[in-house]
Amino acid sequence: KSVAAQRKHFKLSSTRALEKQPEYLATGSLKLRNYQLDGLNWMVYSWSQDRNVILADEMGLGKTVQCASFIGYLSQTMAIRGPFLVVVPLSTVPNWVREFRRWTPMVNTIVYVGDSRSREVIRAFEFDVEGGGARAAREGGRKYFEVLITTYELILKDAAVLGRINWAYLLVDK
Repeated sequence: KSVAAQRKHFKLSSTRALEKQPEYLATGSLKLRNYQLDGLNWMVYSWSQDRNVILADEMGLGKTVQCASFIGYLSQTMAIRGPFLVVVPLSTVPNWVREFRRWTPMVNTIVYVGDSRSREVIRAFEFDVEGGGARAAREGGRKYFEVLITTYELILKDAAVLGRINWAYLLVDK
């Protein structure tokens, strides 16, 4: 199913909010706070209504965690395996990667940074541009990325390649 078809089906079949942290999110000591669960529900509802939103909580309240949880929701609940594009300032890349790996370890997340040769290697091993863009599902035993975390500068530098990918969702950090 296309992302649009899944969203339409979701609108018709389910508008119930999550009452507790989804089981697919990392377990153990990691637990969404109530306001983070509210944020996740708001993002899910907004997505189901085909509405673009800005999550503008105060600094330190876990916007990154909420965004990673939302991508986890799309991946695990809605079976949308991406690709998802996360564009962030270079200084925040390590934090985004850490939170995605902590909260949604089942989602194949890659970092797209480095010099042109490094990015060329990433594209050679993680992209399937000739096949219509990045593939997230297993095809021929190979798992392509689901989430690509990169910077504003590299989006501009590699626009010709990244622009050919049919992204399922875009997250942008200030």
